[in-house]
Amino acid sequence: MDHNNLPHMLCSACGGRIHDQHDFPSINQDRLCNKCKVPRQGPIHFDAAQRRPGPIQQCEICGGRHLSLKCTWRRCSRCGSAVPMSWDCQTRSMSCIGCGETVQVAHVPVPSQTCERHMFLADATTKGWSRKNGSLRKSPIATPSAGRSKTADNAYDAKKQLANEYSMKGNASFADKRYDRAILWYTRAIETLPSDGSAYANRAAAFIEKKQYYLAEADCQRAINLQGRNPSAKAHVLSARCRYACGRPMEALAFLRRALALEPENETAKILRAKAQALQEQMHSYEGARARGDWTLAQTARDNCVRAVMDEGGVPPSQWRCWGVELLIFRGEFDMAAAIAEHEIDDPRTGEYMMLLRGTVLFLVGKLEESLRLLADAVQAYPRSQKLPRLLFRVHKIKSLKDEGDAYAKARRWTPAIEKFSEALQEIGEHSSEANGGRVRATFLCTRAALCMEARRTGDAKADIEASLRLDPSTYAPFYLRGLLYMQEGDYEAAVQEFKFAKDKAEFGPFKNLMESWLREAEARSTATTPSDGKPMDHYKTLGLSRGCTEADIKKSYRQAALKHHPDKGGNEETFKRVLEAYTILLDPIERQLYDAKAADKYQGNGFHANYHPSQSQKL
Repeated sequence: MDHNNLPHMLCSACGGRIHDQHDFPSINQDRLCNKCKVPRQGPIHFDAAQRRPGPIQQCEICGGRHLSLKCTWRRCSRCGSAVPMSWDCQTRSMSCIGCGETVQVAHVPVPSQTCERHMFLADATTKGWSRKNGSLRKSPIATPSAGRSKTADNAYDAKKQLANEYSMKGNASFADKRYDRAILWYTRAIETLPSDGSAYANRAAAFIEKKQYYLAEADCQRAINLQGRNPSAKAHVLSARCRYACGRPMEALAFLRRALALEPENETAKILRAKAQALQEQMHSYEGARARGDWTLAQTARDNCVRAVMDEGGVPPSQWRCWGVELLIFRGEFDMAAAIAEHEIDDPRTGEYMMLLRGTVLFLVGKLEESLRLLADAVQAYPRSQKLPRLLFRVHKIKSLKDEGDAYAKARRWTPAIEKFSEALQEIGEHSSEANGGRVRATFLCTRAALCMEARRTGDAKADIEASLRLDPSTYAPFYLRGLLYMQEGDYEAAVQEFKFAKDKAEFGPFKNLMESWLREAEARSTATTPSDGKPMDHYKTLGLSRGCTEADIKKSYRQAALKHHPDKGGNEETFKRVLEAYTILLDPIERQLYDAKAADKYQGNGFHANYHPSQSQKL
């Protein structure tokens, strides 16, 4: 005999077929599995139409037991998602668990989806019979007796009454603002009667009062799913409130539209709708301001968004934390931005974007090697990302240009070294979203300024130093270089101030010792009063002139200084002598040229040649 053509059931342990000598085995009869050879005993309900057993499940409408062959998946005609559908034994329809929409199916559900409480079947098995080989045989899933149905009704009514009692106690605790106890009573009601959607909605309201919005959101969704074709506006409003407090105003507005469709005069829904619309406008304002580069307006919009959520006791979404890191980068607060990005980098919702921001921060603070390693790992972790490879290529190109420039500088080839660092500065750029280049641009500007000083391009060096100070005044390098320029010009007092700033900002070690050495040198030259020690006097400073002054400027300044410091006018004799000496030297073109040449030769190239220029103090 071909056993494959006989009615069979599946073993609950291994999935093998179970055969019996009868076409429809009895409920409590032992069965021997053909696969694992282990006797299996009921109760196993046999599906006559599908010729296989089905597990016992509970009807979501009435609480009765129904049989399901397996999880039934359909595609919803409203939301378009493929989700398991809930079978309504009364209306003989399926509803989407996601949105509650009734789903049209191409065929009638199999008898294994029939509820034992409202027992009916779609074909000949409705009367408890199935046809095989022209004859009718008795089916084991026949309609239950009237006594059995009445017993099920009594049990269901008892559970419903007990669940109502628990819910009433929960309502009393909720009115007394004892939300923890209310949650306990509502939970008991749910455990007693899981099909009661109102208990889920009540517990969601208690969770909302405790600002536990994610738990409340889950309960609201269960309540809406259980209510099916009879949804309540309360559950939709509560769900909208949860989504608003979690920073998702678009989802909140969708639920509020359904709530107002059910209750057009619901004032709570109207107030919440206005707040959700305002929050959505602020989010759009941030996106628009960021696209335009208006980071001040973006900061205001982001602050308004966070304030709206915090007023509800909610938690800003992870996307807003990414906005916060972007704004910190714009303001140049790289340390705080790096700390937040590193903390949020493992969040699967924003991991890719946080990796990008973290790599950007490392690049902007000048840690090029660390940025390259992080971005390389990020590209492997997120192979579909488009922004990560672009940033990786950009950082790699800048690092290559820097290495080439350093190689030229060590060979004392100043012009090609300056060109390489100029190319690197062009790649870095001055984007407002990156704090105009950040610390890495400031460091490269200092390096190029040092190279320009070596190449005797003083004007370019001054411009780079000033630009570096505007970007990052927290490092010693620009003050150190400007002090050296003042030493070249003979302005020792100004050099003293610059070296003091550089000393305060330099870390302990060789660079701090270098700053102290130059500070002592500048102080010694500033206090020198005669040229007897062979050191040049600052004649320009004595007359209050610059190096580019004209003969007319020298005469005018001398007349003013002579009247001020002449001994007959109450002035100091030594000071008057210095004024006279400065006037004599600077007024003679030959003497002035010799004086300028001596000062330039004395201080040109001291302390910042290619093997020791400021860029070497920062590991890029």
